[in-house]
Amino acid sequence: MTARRLPGPRYCEARATSAARDIEGLERPTTAASCEAARRRIAGCSPATPRAASPAPHDRVRGDPFARNATGRAQKDLDPIKSHGNSFFVNRADLIRRTAAGESFKWLFFWGHTPKTPGRVDASCLSQWYPASFELDGVRYATAEHAMMAEKARLFGDDEAVARVLVAKSPAEAKAIGREVRGYVDEVWAAKRETAVLRGNVAKFDASDALREYLLSTGERILVEASPRDTVWGIGLGGANPAAQDPSRWRGQNLLGFALMEARRILRERTKKDPLDHT
Repeated sequence: MTARRLPGPRYCEARATSAARDIEGLERPTTAASCEAARRRIAGCSPATPRAASPAPHDRVRGDPFARNATGRAQKDLDPIKSHGNSFFVNRADLIRRTAAGESFKWLFFWGHTPKTPGRVDASCLSQWYPASFELDGVRYATAEHAMMAEKARLFGDDEAVARVLVAKSPAEAKAIGREVRGYVDEVWAAKRETAVLRGNVAKFDASDALREYLLSTGERILVEASPRDTVWGIGLGGANPAAQDPSRWRGQNLLGFALMEARRILRERTKKDPLDHT
């Protein structure tokens, strides 16, 4: 009988990196330790001949949202963050469970992008439509909505739509263009949209001292987009509705609120590690 040829170390490392991503449900950096553990679980890769794995390059969805602080993050650093889509967010199911267990929360409801007092930063800055220019991957965006729709168009290879979004005069116009992206597949976008919005918001709030300070000042409050009409990025309820403080009664997923909470966590950790960057 001919002996079965074992796959080489390069093949194993590639398979291990892929397996680690599949296990986590997230395109994010994998450490050498996680690669080694996954490699040992793959049939045909002998543990008797270990090989020092070099750090895997950052996996990207047009860039790595955790590029400045993610490499080698310990699992404990992710708690109580839950796996939600292709990013790590506190999610609705987690809030429902914790509320049922008797835990109480402080809420911050937001909707709309116009400040109550002109020139003053308030909860309106949490909106995707809030006018705040920032740069991401070398591209300048007028709002986080512009960045989101440009990323949506890039995902499906619609360069014409990308160009139109970049010169759109308003977030409403950018959104309309995003709805016309050629080759759009809902399931594909659903798997990438949360990371796209997270990246945009990390860049947006990191680009402005005032915006970053406001986001960090929200502490551990649950950020909720109280849009009565949006059941994906918002909760499908207004902030004055009593059900808005009961996640089990929400009509929407609040993906924007959770993305902002993750952006807040990332910026808080970044500020702690590099305090001189934000002085």
